[in-house]
Amino acid sequence: MKNKTRFIRTLSVALCAALFFLCPGLSYSQVQGETADDIPYPELQITDEAGHVLELEIVRFGNCKERGSAYYRCNICAIHQTVELPVDPDCHLYITQRTVGFVAPTCGKNGYTGDSVCTNCGKTSKVGKTIPATGKHSWGEYAVTKEADCVNAGEKTRVCGTCGATDTVSTGIDPNNHTPYETYLTGALTPDCANSGYSGDTVCRGCGNTVTKGKTLPKTNGHVWDDGTVTKTPDCTDTGVKTFVCGVCGNKKTEIIDKDENKHPNSYIKTVGAIPAKCETDGYTGDKVCSKCGKVLEKGAVLTKTDHSWDVWKDAGDGLNHKKTCLNDRSHIQIEAHAYDEGTVKTSSTCAAEGKMTYTCTVCGAAKNAVLAIDPGNHSTYGTRTVGALAANCGSDGYTGDIYCKGCGELVNKGSTIPATGRHSFSEWKPVGNDGTLMRVCSVCGLTQTKTHDQTDPPPQTPPADGHRWDGGTVTKHATCNQTGLKVYKCLDCGAEKTEITPYDAANHAGHTVKIRNAAPATCEAEGYTGDSYCSGCGATLLPGQSIPATGHSYGRWKDCEDGLTHKRICSNDRGHRETAFHRWNAGEITKIPTCTAQGRIKYTCADCPATRTEYLPVDPVNHGSNEIRYKNSVAATCGSDGYSGDVYCFGCKQKISDGRIIPATGDHIWTDTDGSTRICASCGKTENKPEPTVTSPGKPPTETTDPAPSSLTEPSKTATYLIGDFDRNGIIDASDARNALRAAAKLDALTDLQLRILDINEDGYVTAEDARMLLRISAKLDPAPQKTITVTL
Repeated sequence: MKNKTRFIRTLSVALCAALFFLCPGLSYSQVQGETADDIPYPELQITDEAGHVLELEIVRFGNCKERGSAYYRCNICAIHQTVELPVDPDCHLYITQRTVGFVAPTCGKNGYTGDSVCTNCGKTSKVGKTIPATGKHSWGEYAVTKEADCVNAGEKTRVCGTCGATDTVSTGIDPNNHTPYETYLTGALTPDCANSGYSGDTVCRGCGNTVTKGKTLPKTNGHVWDDGTVTKTPDCTDTGVKTFVCGVCGNKKTEIIDKDENKHPNSYIKTVGAIPAKCETDGYTGDKVCSKCGKVLEKGAVLTKTDHSWDVWKDAGDGLNHKKTCLNDRSHIQIEAHAYDEGTVKTSSTCAAEGKMTYTCTVCGAAKNAVLAIDPGNHSTYGTRTVGALAANCGSDGYTGDIYCKGCGELVNKGSTIPATGRHSFSEWKPVGNDGTLMRVCSVCGLTQTKTHDQTDPPPQTPPADGHRWDGGTVTKHATCNQTGLKVYKCLDCGAEKTEITPYDAANHAGHTVKIRNAAPATCEAEGYTGDSYCSGCGATLLPGQSIPATGHSYGRWKDCEDGLTHKRICSNDRGHRETAFHRWNAGEITKIPTCTAQGRIKYTCADCPATRTEYLPVDPVNHGSNEIRYKNSVAATCGSDGYSGDVYCFGCKQKISDGRIIPATGDHIWTDTDGSTRICASCGKTENKPEPTVTSPGKPPTETTDPAPSSLTEPSKTATYLIGDFDRNGIIDASDARNALRAAAKLDALTDLQLRILDINEDGYVTAEDARMLLRISAKLDPAPQKTITVTL
């Protein structure tokens, strides 16, 4: 029976082994399991009571959780009988397996295949294996992390998708990427009507290479005017100018544009009455006003006062306080005392050296250092030494010795007495005399013992404690403030010696130096201290110090902070004390007067420090500076026709400065005889008969009358009025008048008496450089023009 059972079991195992090849998740040993002979498998063949020989046919084997089934069948009559097969806990046939604990390998870590677990019974059917690390990163694509340009190399980086490692490589310089840098144009030539031009090369300021080559601009033989550009915009008081440019040679022509009362130049639009809002007061945006025509363009609005916007607390630099400043108004400052923490010991004090402690403000982080007084009890740094140690002997007590600190010399531990041993250190017996007596001597106290040869050794003797008669003692080492002394006593009878330690002498500082501690210099705001004098040996205070009064601030000159806003000064007593204030600018000095073609400059100087700042003054379209004046459309007056002085133009901006004036006809003909009876005016071409001679009274020869007096002599006298300073009579005092005065002062031009009177603006009888300066200031609107005139008879 047992063999049959094993046969069935073997058959089951064979089937499980076949499953090993069909189910890769199972190992042979796991499928096979540990067989047991006591599993109740049925017999392969049985004979029932009726004599049927029944053979076992297995339908399904049992697995780890379910029973199997089989039946007995008679091979002759086909009768059959069903039976159950037992559960086999080590067989997982036909059961789904699941993998548990799978870990994929990475570039730097091993993986694990996972254990196979039976989903039916939950038992591990197969143990997994380690999967070795791949050793290779899972690199992603490179991504540009720094763009290359024409000067600097770029970079690109890739990342391992598994462990996050990065790999960065250079992409080199990109000679065609000039984006981060500005470019400039060089070699440009403007074509004209006779010469070709060049548009210019575009060059990178970073690498200096040419980005774009220019083109040749063809020349032209005829002006091709553009649509015109307004080169001077008309405004509320002045006419404008439209300039046409020849697209070939660059020649220009201009046209006058009527003034526009509603056009106010931006440079003349000023904000007047603006008051910034502060933390405690309202402000005002200010009114927008045209300073040229005086028109108010826009009324301002009230600015609501702001709240304080405090900056972070910062050390005030005085060793006591910190401060914070309002960002809206830096004149608002809050000051509070430092809130120091409990401090951190940087260096511990010892018995011979002071320590150091640092305190930190918990608000602003400012730190201050403090000196820790000498700690007379801390001898750990220096070690100790033993003084006064004496060994005990047979008759004298000993002493363990006092322990002193090597750093400060202070007594750390007092020694103790070592009792006398009571035991002599005798020498060998030696004969003395001729009677056979022997003697021995104690090498410590000098005690002698005698005996004869036939006697035994006498018992040891303990000398009495007071057996010696000591003298008054001799001081062999004087006690000081940090060291004990020594005193030696001698026995008057036997000469034995003993040593005693004398206590410290607090008043004896011999051999030590006097040092100073706790000294602190006086500062601008805090008292100082001269320091306590103390003994370097024992640390005792010999003379207390005294307070030193605070010095007070001693600020030097203001120096520019070079931020365009403030200056500072430093206290010479403590360079940590500084004051900062805003510059106080003066009214400014004009260093360059603006003209019609160039900006001016005004320099402001701080009243407290040497700082200066320069601002540009806008172009003054009415100040034509030293540009020469020319006249156009002038016509000379004749005897019968009015003339015209010509319009005044500026050579710099080509602007028309003023209209000319009508020159009245002279009325004086310039007669020329044509024949004996007529004459013709050489100026206007008028002809008339010559006047007949006048006949006098009889008896007198006829006389020829003279030409009638010119009409100007017969008409009432005419007068002319001149404005002092207006040399060219264009109605204003400008740079041209100042130029004429300067030429006259330099003796380059000769003046008539009338011209001298016009240019002598200070009326001292001469035309000098001072007159030219005054005229120049008037033309620049820095000084008012004098409203004085000269009237002369023509």
